[in-house]
Amino acid sequence: MAVIQKLDTVLERAQTVMQTEGWIALFRRGVAFLLGHLLHYEIYYLYELKVEGRSQVELRPKIQNFTFEIISTTQRADELLARGFRFRSPKGIERERLDKGAVAFCIFIGQELAHIGWVAMNEEAKKSIADLPLRVDFSGNEALIGGVWTDPKYRGMGLTSYAAQKRAQFLNEKGINIIREAIATGNIASEKIVAKIGFNCYARALYLRLLWLTFWKEKLLARVN
Repeated sequence: MAVIQKLDTVLERAQTVMQTEGWIALFRRGVAFLLGHLLHYEIYYLYELKVEGRSQVELRPKIQNFTFEIISTTQRADELLARGFRFRSPKGIERERLDKGAVAFCIFIGQELAHIGWVAMNEEAKKSIADLPLRVDFSGNEALIGGVWTDPKYRGMGLTSYAAQKRAQFLNEKGINIIREAIATGNIASEKIVAKIGFNCYARALYLRLLWLTFWKEKLLARVN
């Protein structure tokens, strides 16, 4: 099912490019797409956050009317959709992640999705939100976050900080001690946000994938806190 959904997404994107940009653009995008699947190289910074002892002071967004939702089942997602909340994308990624145990932390402005972030508390959920060989000790009460996104028109309003606080409270109640996150180098905005929240950058990782072969190497950095 996941393979079919991904194929549908690729074909949909190809059709859009062809209709809006023409055959040449489609050819160029197609070549780049194939090369990206044959060879992928990326450097990441790895962050961790100790959940216990986090501040309980309420960090309110700079906007009054919003709805915060923790979505852990497809049933709850369907209920929100029935009420008009626009949670899912045409790609069907959300249902796949929920089915594998990932939990979504969402903020809606009206019925529009303004912010979303995902949490994985097991290996299957981890692969659905960040398919990297990042070491996360799930049996040792660790969790991974990924897929964090804020609508550009709502950035700078404190949505990410608010959701991060709610996420830490949720995980603390679940007995989670450490939250981990991987951010690609060059993503300055995300690096600033996690630093503001209190994440510590503990390692730098090299990720290389050639066809079905993958290479992952982590180098520990000096502790900041």
